[in-house]
Amino acid sequence: MKRQALMILTTLSLFVLLTDTSVYAQYRTVLVANIPFEFAIGNKEFPAGKYTISYINTMLMRIQSQDSNQSMFVLTGPAEARNTQSKLVFNRYEDQYFLSTLWTTGNEVGRRVRMSRSEREVIRARRALARSASEPQTVDIMLVGSNR
Repeated sequence: MKRQALMILTTLSLFVLLTDTSVYAQYRTVLVANIPFEFAIGNKEFPAGKYTISYINTMLMRIQSQDSNQSMFVLTGPAEARNTQSKLVFNRYEDQYFLSTLWTTGNEVGRRVRMSRSEREVIRARRALARSASEPQTVDIMLVGSNR
């Protein structure tokens, strides 16, 4: 019985994922950004350089360095539309940057990257030093091109 329930759940999940991907294919966008500093996504570090960002579906994007072999698939959630320009938003804690949000021109909803364990640890360490230091600064990187 458990096996049958698991099989049904797996099949439904796959169906939803494929439906979501096919519906979202019309919005498949490739964006380009020049990021002038090292940054982190989750627990993975990336060097400064030129990157392409592409949506795989509504919840998954891929960021890939054009200068090195590094790339990563990133799960995202919706972010309220407050911006109409294409840009990446990073949380900055002194000399550490963490990708936070992706905004794309023409989309009503941005995509937020889940806060990583590394970023939460930086926040905790900063709170231990001073209360006012716990809030990150945000750094916006305008996207230089797109290919829809």
